[in-house]
Amino acid sequence: METTLTAGAFLYWPWPSLSALPSNTSSLYPPYPVRFISNTSRLSLSLLFASLAVLLRPTSIITFLLLLTQSLSPSLLLHALIIGPTTLLAVLVLDTLYFHRPTFPPLNFLKFNLLDELSVFYGAMPWHYYLTQGLPILLTTYLPSALHGLWTHKVPLYGSVVAGVVALFSLIKHKEVRFISPLSPLLLVFAGYSISRLSRRMKRIVLPGAVLFNLALAYYFTRVHGAGVISVMHFLREDTPRNGSLGFLMPCYSTPWQVYLQRPDIDVWKLSCDPPLT
Repeated sequence: METTLTAGAFLYWPWPSLSALPSNTSSLYPPYPVRFISNTSRLSLSLLFASLAVLLRPTSIITFLLLLTQSLSPSLLLHALIIGPTTLLAVLVLDTLYFHRPTFPPLNFLKFNLLDELSVFYGAMPWHYYLTQGLPILLTTYLPSALHGLWTHKVPLYGSVVAGVVALFSLIKHKEVRFISPLSPLLLVFAGYSISRLSRRMKRIVLPGAVLFNLALAYYFTRVHGAGVISVMHFLREDTPRNGSLGFLMPCYSTPWQVYLQRPDIDVWKLSCDPPLT
């Protein structure tokens, strides 16, 4: 959901207009002013999607702050000052009405993950995790094309946003690939930009090869790797006696639980993965 909302924000964001770039320039950092596309309704939609993405995962604000600082205009600032606080206030009111007490989930998120650093309970990764594992897993065969597209593009805004997000997220001890997945729409655009510049002969080799490789990866990771935790649920659903009992002595979140078991008559228990909140 966060990636979808970020993709919506990217879609309507006032990105630099490519028509403003001279066709014969080779400079990565243009010395000339870049024209930005401005449209009030599109800008409002972009900031609304951005606000919702930040509400789902407050660390997403890093992405949009990087965009704001490099795309700042009076119109953009005014819209951000209106739409951002309004969305936050609406969420505060709705959650307070639902829980019957003042409730603001993003504040709890920041306290849990940044102030108390309880996310480390689920693992601490090295600083280079996103460079050596996160981005390769996220983009697979499209990583070289995405990097090439970013490098050869004439507007540094895009590369600085990607680099800034990866760098700042790398400072957080607990890291997961899904945390940088909102960057995938932007990175895939540049992968397509790079591939589009290949010769027709190279495209006939690269595109089918990438598709076949990703299909093979998809089959392996969905049907072979880790398939045992799914297969055993089918076995237990059929062979466990009525009103029986099952215990799972397994790592956190390694079983699909009742989603696959679908036996409410069975007493099922597992090892707890609750963080040390007290």
